Amino acid sequence: MLWLLHAQADVPGVNFSDDFEVPVFRLTPSSASATEPAPIFPSDAPAETAPPAFQSDPTDVPAPANAKVAFTTGMDGSAEFYFRAFRNPSQVLTLFVFTAVWTGIVYFLGHSKAPLLFTVVFGLADLLLLYGLILATLVSVRIRVENGKIVLRRSARYRGAREYPFSEITQILPVTNAQQPGTKPSYSLRLLTGMGGR
Repeated sequence: MLWLLHAQADVPGVNFSDDFEVPVFRLTPSSASATEPAPIFPSDAPAETAPPAFQSDPTDVPAPANAKVAFTTGMDGSAEFYFRAFRNPSQVLTLFVFTAVWTGIVYFLGHSKAPLLFTVVFGLADLLLLYGLILATLVSVRIRVENGKIVLRRSARYRGAREYPFSEITQILPVTNAQQPGTKPSYSLRLLTGMGGR
């Protein structure tokens, strides 16, 4: 059984919304609280200790060996997330193989007696696959949080930097993409603005 605590608050700027997993466990019969009688005087009460699920560990958590996202903080209190290009090689390889097969189909349709409509439709879909392959292979992304705004900048400067002031952001939601059984889940963040943009 899984217990979740949903917390939501309307605050200036970005509204807070998050889910927290609540650890629920059964105490063993050998626990001290089940066998010892309650103290008569408060001074006789034993020192309260947190359950194992709530005990904190002050030691630093080491960074993963192959981190795909680099996080840095600036002297001015800003924070930056850097998503390097080609950070998911297995997904890029799968997309490359699928795009190569699809391109072969388009080539076959173009050099056969297939209706022109099929060739055009499959060709447009092939352009989208090639575009996605280029983004996954060559484009890196920097997300910087500073001075009351979020700045998104891609390595390909065809769009330049995009800025989102906190006053225009309504929510930032975690999104999990549907995955096939046995594959690793894919996570993303969705930013919603007051104008209905995402």
